[in-house]
Amino acid sequence: MGQPAGTEVEPTVQTTVSPPAHPAGGNGEALEYRTLSVLAIVSLVLGLASPLCLLAPLLLAIAYFGAATSIVALRRIASSGGLLAGRGVALAALALSVASLGAFYGRDLATRQLLTHQAKTVALQWFELLQTGQAEQALELTVRRAPAAPQAEPGEAADKSDTESIALANFRENLLVRILSTVGKRAAVRWSRNLSLEAEPHGLGTVEQLYSVTPVDPKQAAFEARLTLQRARKTGRDRPTWLITDYGLAGASPVSPQGG
Repeated sequence: MGQPAGTEVEPTVQTTVSPPAHPAGGNGEALEYRTLSVLAIVSLVLGLASPLCLLAPLLLAIAYFGAATSIVALRRIASSGGLLAGRGVALAALALSVASLGAFYGRDLATRQLLTHQAKTVALQWFELLQTGQAEQALELTVRRAPAAPQAEPGEAADKSDTESIALANFRENLLVRILSTVGKRAAVRWSRNLSLEAEPHGLGTVEQLYSVTPVDPKQAAFEARLTLQRARKTGRDRPTWLITDYGLAGASPVSPQGG
């Protein structure tokens, strides 16, 4: 029906009320709360402490335990069906532990290679001196016990040159020294392998090495020699020095530098 003339019509406003948005994104699902894995946190603490193994080998246990804990944490997180969180933390812990182990063994390998090379250089020099008849110079590279001083007349001091002469004579009487002095300078001396190696801090250490000696004369049999070399300081202020502390024929009783 029409409205009477002169009557104003009040406008009608239609509003649409939307339902409140669901906190889970409107899909009707409840919020999921996940617990951070305690093992992941523990593995991260161990991973952060694992570089301490570079200070002392005994602390390698921290890096190993950190790697094992992080692996266990990753397995538990994966099998929790989404109830446990912390996968990224466990992965970071595993990376820290593995990196620390790699740094330790990489440095250890480099140290062993350096000590082997340095000891080999001194040993080959010692062989060459003996092969060329320079026993006195070879003795300077050898640790030896000072021989008993010759008896001096009452009131007279023992001559130092006599003591050195006795030390050199004992050195030349050593079986290995005698053999090396007869094979000649053209005999082939080759490093075979390390029998043992003990690395110490600051580039110090002890190396036991095996060498093969092949004379040029076919009538002379080839043989193997065993040398023990030590890099140490005579005093706290001296530079480290390589010296031969023991030597002998392989398979025989050790021949000590005292000429035994």
